[in-house]
Amino acid sequence: MQWSESFARMRAPELPGAMALGLLASLLAHTAAYGQSHAMGGGYHELLLAAAALALGGSIVAAAAVAWAGAGRLIEGSILAARLRHTLPGLPAIAGAAGLWFTLAEHIEPHHDTLSPLLLIVALVLASWLVRTLARAALLLLATMAVAIRALDDYAPHVVTWAARHIEAPHFESALRVARRFARPPPSAVAGA
Repeated sequence: MQWSESFARMRAPELPGAMALGLLASLLAHTAAYGQSHAMGGGYHELLLAAAALALGGSIVAAAAVAWAGAGRLIEGSILAARLRHTLPGLPAIAGAAGLWFTLAEHIEPHHDTLSPLLLIVALVLASWLVRTLARAALLLLATMAVAIRALDDYAPHVVTWAARHIEAPHFESALRVARRFARPPPSAVAGA
């Protein structure tokens, strides 16, 4: 399967993560390929950096929330991290998104000398691999922290919380039934003694 087919078959939940990590990978690949000769995106460089920072922060918050929700009664963070790794987009999806971001930024920039397409593809794939590896390490760290913090909750004194309970309405018997209960003679076994 080719990279473009893998990117086209990407599941819809992978798209935001792939676009966020792809933007980071394209910024990294552009810096590796061109150095400080020019900024990626030209006049929109600050906007791309702000979008990358927002995407990184949002991804960290979302991963921390999912790790906290999944920590439960697990003993090790590596178990949770293995479960969370399935939420990360694959390398072809990240590389495809990085290629889209890179192409968009290159069309926005003023004309400059371009490098070999093979060198740019290698830089994009390596940057995508590095970003995905760092994201996996960050997931392991977040999962380990979430499990450790949840484990502390077992030893901490529990705070009493208020919870609404269902209270049944009192059952009232009629006065006639209550009076008849005491009007009966004792059982025959007690009367013979």
